[in-house]
Amino acid sequence: MGGGLLQERVVFGRRGLAATAPIQAYAYSPPADRPAARSDSDDAQSGVALLFTRLFSTDGRISRRDYKIQTLAATLVYLAIVWTIQLSLPLRSAAVWGMPVSIIYLWILTATRIKRWHDRDKSAWWWLLSCTPIVGWVWGLVECRYLKGTAGPNRFGQDPANIV
Repeated sequence: MGGGLLQERVVFGRRGLAATAPIQAYAYSPPADRPAARSDSDDAQSGVALLFTRLFSTDGRISRRDYKIQTLAATLVYLAIVWTIQLSLPLRSAAVWGMPVSIIYLWILTATRIKRWHDRDKSAWWWLLSCTPIVGWVWGLVECRYLKGTAGPNRFGQDPANIV
């Protein structure tokens, strides 16, 4: 037993008389082998940071499943935002507000495609192939959407299929 904080509490007897009795209170400290619990604000901040890293970073690899989900989700959010802008603003203002939204959307698609090329063990320069009309579009679609990534780790990181 360590040194605690000595306090008094009021105790009522049978006849309604009050008396004070000492109580011992101890401060809780977690065991040294277990880290202290994280707060909800820490989780929210790390979640936002993880979201921005997944969307805007070109580092690492991404699986086919995650590529499809991320591309579909980004497209649906983009369409919803653009649709809302077009319905709520005049044409000239909609173009002004829609431009940054479109740039952000294109960057998210580019970063996602680059991570998918990394999963195929190819550099980000292969993204330029997607800029070539028809042949590049079809090649990029097949490579990034339908072909498996490199099994095991490669020069861009661990296999995303093995990361839990």
